[in-house]
This record gives sequence, structure tokens and C-alpha cells, in this order.
Amino acid sequence: MGYLHYGKQYQFISDPEYYVFSFDPKRVLIRNYALRTGNHLLYLAYIGVNYPTHIIDEIRDLEDLTRSLICLDQEQAREWFNKHDVTMVQSDISIYDKDAILTIFLLGTDQQITIPLEEKDELVYNLMDIEDLLQLRDLFWIDSRIN
Repeated sequence: MGYLHYGKQYQFISDPEYYVFSFDPKRVLIRNYALRTGNHLLYLAYIGVNYPTHIIDEIRDLEDLTRSLICLDQEQAREWFNKHDVTMVQSDISIYDKDAILTIFLLGTDQQITIPLEEKDELVYNLMDIEDLLQLRDLFWIDSRIN
């Protein structure tokens, strides 16, 4: 899924008041790219222009997540999920996108916006059971921080 696909879905309205910070799909896409490539400048520039009050927290979160982000193949991911008793994950971008960064979803914890599995129209913050997810692809980007 490319940038244009997300643009069609969300119209990428440039007014930051339209989306709350955590659900701004353009921010989520740029953050995902920055984390996977190590090129943080574009993301920090976007935050600086659109959400200047969040810049310090985002710098810290980006640095923290960069240290804990792991990329695993299917077998490694299965072992990692089993070792940590993970049964469900939340994606940042579409769960069907091979570049989605997966966060461990723990029931009862304070999570960002979560979209139930039935809501297939939503492209950010999807939830999926590990067994279903492991059937989708061969490579997994995982935020290995477990609270």
C-alpha cells in the first residue's frame, strides 16, 4: 500500500485540528518511514510544523523505539511472540502493509486508538490475532517494548 492509497482514504487534510495527534494518518505514515529507514529528519520537521508542542516527547519516543525496533522473519517472529505470550498486535499503518510496525497489544492497558478487526476500512491502528498475522507475510517489524 502506498502513500497515495492512504491519501485517498483520509484526504490528508493539512489542518492538524481535523485529526487528533495520535490519529493523524499522515503523521503515522511519516513516523513509520522514519523508524524503518533511520531517517528521522522528515518526521521531526513534520512534527515541528504541525504539532510543535509534541516535539520533545516525539524525539524521546523516536529514540526509544529506534533502539527497540526489531525486524524478524516469520519463524523468528513466531518464536518471539510465543516467548513473550503475545496473542494480539496493533499495527501503526495498515495491518496488511508489510511495513507496518507492530505493537504488543495487552488487554486492559492504556492503548492508542484501536480499531476492531471487523473495521477493515481503517488503515491505521488495526488489531490482529498473531496466528492470522503470521499467515500474511514473511517479514515483521516489531516494537519489542513490553510494559
